[in-house]
Amino acid sequence: MNRDRKSDSRSMHEEILSEPIGQGILLEGKYRLHEQLGRGGMGTVFRAIDELLDREVAVKFLNPQYQSDPAFSERFAQEARSLASVRHPNVLEVFSFGTYGLTPFFVMEYIRGMTMADVVRLGVQSGQDMLLDEVIGVVSQACAGLGAVHRADVVHRDIKPANLMIQTSSKRIVLMDFGLGVRWKPTQPRIESWIPGGTPAYMAPEMFLERRLDMWEARLADIYSLGVTAYVLLTGVNPFDGGTWVEIMRRHVKLEPPWPSMVRSDLPPALDPVVMRCIAKSPSMRYQHCEELAQALLPFIHQGGKQSSRDFVISQRDLAPPAIKARTPSPPSPEPPAKVDTESARKLANLRAHPHFLAIKRSGVLVADPDPSFRTRVLEAAEAVLPGCRFHAARTNTSALDLARKSPPAILIAGVNDARLNGLELTAMIQGDDRLKGIQVVLTADKITNQDKAILSRMGVCKTVIKTSEGNELKSAIFAATSASLALAFKTSGA
Repeated sequence: MNRDRKSDSRSMHEEILSEPIGQGILLEGKYRLHEQLGRGGMGTVFRAIDELLDREVAVKFLNPQYQSDPAFSERFAQEARSLASVRHPNVLEVFSFGTYGLTPFFVMEYIRGMTMADVVRLGVQSGQDMLLDEVIGVVSQACAGLGAVHRADVVHRDIKPANLMIQTSSKRIVLMDFGLGVRWKPTQPRIESWIPGGTPAYMAPEMFLERRLDMWEARLADIYSLGVTAYVLLTGVNPFDGGTWVEIMRRHVKLEPPWPSMVRSDLPPALDPVVMRCIAKSPSMRYQHCEELAQALLPFIHQGGKQSSRDFVISQRDLAPPAIKARTPSPPSPEPPAKVDTESARKLANLRAHPHFLAIKRSGVLVADPDPSFRTRVLEAAEAVLPGCRFHAARTNTSALDLARKSPPAILIAGVNDARLNGLELTAMIQGDDRLKGIQVVLTADKITNQDKAILSRMGVCKTVIKTSEGNELKSAIFAATSASLALAFKTSGA
């Protein structure tokens, strides 16, 4: 009897596995699949009918190629858990989680509408802009949803127009796609470095320089992404778009984009500081929580004015796509001619003409510092001397040493006063390792005397830098370290 039951169960399971997922399948005795709505990198979404409650739902399945990988299965389940932990009108609601055969799925709210990425695309094609009132309404609702997500100890990590759905009937904005979302755990205070993070055009600079963020830093990265989203909704252009991932990264880290009112002249200039504060390079300079940003947006509600021929009203989204019409951007403001230091330019040209310069660029620069804004300053200085160089960042000297052992850089910039491994100990360990002794060490400190500098120099430190000094001192230190690396490479090559 038991063997017969097991055999029947196994036969049913094998039958489910052999049946393709598609229209007509019944899940959990009540969710009947209809047409496929879309397919992404990790999942496929179907529209379905809850036959017990007579309502539309959406069902997302993990794609077959990932089902045998526990890491992807866990990420898929984590998306469902992240969504289920938040109850808010501006966050997609999850109703159920289960498996069909070996295929995980979850059932969620069905939103009849379109994404804000589609709205932006239609506006760009027609050469029209969204009404200011509508943009402020969209961003304010997104703020409310994201604030609820953060209060639930979840970070989204992929805020962008494509993940904001607007409901046709009510214009309700719904935050969706938590595939990269992470829920805070006491046993995991930081987001581990192996978890990929976001869409490059919307990612905060610190996500490129250092992926191990605590939850507070990760929330500020979400706010940065929302700021880029607001910029795109207002202007129709992404301020950090580029041809390659590396180019996008460098723009996030280095570029100060034009203010929105410089791209779209009818925007109120008072809105510029709000958007630019969201996308500040340093996390400490951004709005520190979504509620603070929502308060800053309040004065701009109902300031959209009358509709003009260039205004793009969201309610037009159900019409046929408008004819393509190129947007005419506002001409950039002329910049004053920069002063050229001919002597510095000559030295830099000579440095870059060295036969071993490309090898130094490939080895690159590694910086260790807990402050993301300082790491950004180091990257900017490195770019000024070694444009396009390999660049890595760590929060501590210990983790920087681990990275250096895996792939030795040409230049290591680290702190003198790291509590676990101070700069002197780090330098001694590098000097004592045959694989690492060619690394040029630059040490940083908040304060340092000339006597300290002399001692550090005798210990093998190439240069010392005061952290609060201007960027030119960092450039000079990297220039000196590059020169020393080139001299060492020239000597060891026997040239």
